[in-house]
Amino acid sequence: MTNDHDSAIERVLGLIATAAEEQSRLHADRVLRAGLPPLSSDPSSAPQDSESWSIFHRAAGWAFAYQIREQGEKGRRRAIIEPYMRSGREQTPPPVDQVSAEIIDAWEQLAERVEAPFAVARLNHLLFAAGRGNGRQRARRAIGGYLASANAWERDFDSIHDLILGLRLANAIRDTELVDQCVDALLQGAKTALTEIGTAPGVFLSYIRPLANERVVPPGVDDLLQQATSLVSDPWILSEVYELRLTRTAAPDQRAELETRAIQNWFDAADQAEGLVKQSHLKTALELANRYSRRELSERAAAALQSIASDDLRLASFTASTAIAEEENEEILAPIVRRDDWRESLMMLTMPYLRVTGEVEANRRAAAEQQRQFVFASLFPKQLLGADGLPRFAPQNDADKQEMALAEQESFRLQTYAPFIARALNEIAARHGLPSPESLREFFALNPLISDDLAGALARVLLRYWTGDYEGAAFTAAPRIETLARGLVLALDAGVYQLQRQQRPGQYPGLGSLLATLKDRGLDESWYRMIYTTCCNPAGGWNMRNEIVHGFVDDTYAPLAAVLIQALLYLASLSPGEDTAEESGDDSAG
Repeated sequence: MTNDHDSAIERVLGLIATAAEEQSRLHADRVLRAGLPPLSSDPSSAPQDSESWSIFHRAAGWAFAYQIREQGEKGRRRAIIEPYMRSGREQTPPPVDQVSAEIIDAWEQLAERVEAPFAVARLNHLLFAAGRGNGRQRARRAIGGYLASANAWERDFDSIHDLILGLRLANAIRDTELVDQCVDALLQGAKTALTEIGTAPGVFLSYIRPLANERVVPPGVDDLLQQATSLVSDPWILSEVYELRLTRTAAPDQRAELETRAIQNWFDAADQAEGLVKQSHLKTALELANRYSRRELSERAAAALQSIASDDLRLASFTASTAIAEEENEEILAPIVRRDDWRESLMMLTMPYLRVTGEVEANRRAAAEQQRQFVFASLFPKQLLGADGLPRFAPQNDADKQEMALAEQESFRLQTYAPFIARALNEIAARHGLPSPESLREFFALNPLISDDLAGALARVLLRYWTGDYEGAAFTAAPRIETLARGLVLALDAGVYQLQRQQRPGQYPGLGSLLATLKDRGLDESWYRMIYTTCCNPAGGWNMRNEIVHGFVDDTYAPLAAVLIQALLYLASLSPGEDTAEESGDDSAG
């Protein structure tokens, strides 16, 4: 028994050591998932066959399945431990405080012998959260692992993730020495990233953001933010730099100067753009001017918007052209395309800042401001026409008018940013080569909710796009969006299937209802709005899922297909239980 016990531990330790040789967390996780039991396995069933999964394999399978991330508001941030998947009231793996003693014993034995820093951090973090052993010592070992792994990863974002978790744990146990080590590592990373900010502006922000959100902001953060203000050229990145500086500034005169410069940033960006991109930048300037109560700048932005409104109204159809300079295109696309492989690049398209419709609250503010600025125009009735020229929707009440106004804001952003997504998809294939159908299928099949057949269908959507068949990609992507949404709803155990009544056959509700159910169960509202308005919003937007399946779309272009693919990628990245953890307390481990 002892030999079997030692042999089982050695096999797991060997697998972890192999994973530690990888250069990124993505690849290390892939090695572990290939060599550890599936999450549906019963972790308490001891194998009879020496070749079967040992209790150590099962314990490690759970340990590396948890998602550990930062959560909270400024000054109240902590590390939380989330399951790989939730289904109803059950989650896999279970909450750490409900894990069996047998599994925790295995974690403890592995933690005593493992050498790979990322595994030292993970196992000791879980043992700290489970209350096993001396909590302070467990936390210190975990923090040491996070610091060491951050120094080993080649990808900045992997290092940043580990440094943030180490910082939150150090704050949780009030260990000032380890807090300082994590802060120093983040500061050094921010300084290095600042020298490369022209090619990777998002890296600098990722290093500096957690430091700016500390209760006591470390010395040097303000200087780095000030330097970034003069070095950053990307208006989106520069806008966040100004926002961070404003959170650090109390003096009225200094705040007024920073507010003016933050608004001027979007005026400058608008001067370098045309058409809908110009309009988008001016709208952002107007939003900021209203937020900061800068009446003069608000009137300037509103006047500039009105001056281009008539030209925009003459647009009869959507095109994929853009007036943005090629240099700016390259700068925006670089963080997406220049990844280790095509899988990481595709997952970048699910990042919130690349969502084509933007943030829902920002769009609501813009819609409300538009109605306030153009009161007379809002008094006239509106009628939406479909792609066939027939009436589709007319608002009947104030709620309908607000929905239409919100959909209009989202449509403006769709038209502005859809070409970026199209360009990004093309650049991914150009840089990394065309993936094989099998590798694409395996990529989608990593999500346990996606069957092999569905994964193959999703793979074919991307291959059609990359081979120039935009019509085929769009027409096959549209119904698969509903397939993915329905799969998520079913995994949540939401009773949505309607039994047959008299002559009406049994059926599932439509995409709009499925998305609403997901939103009620925790789907990010901004992503809900993106998919809803793109696919099936009767009050406006592209409504492309409905237009396509009813045969009203004759010409399909790359941006349209690309936006549908972005919706597919996001839904395919989800599993029940994501982003549903609740905050309790300040800095803690989970």
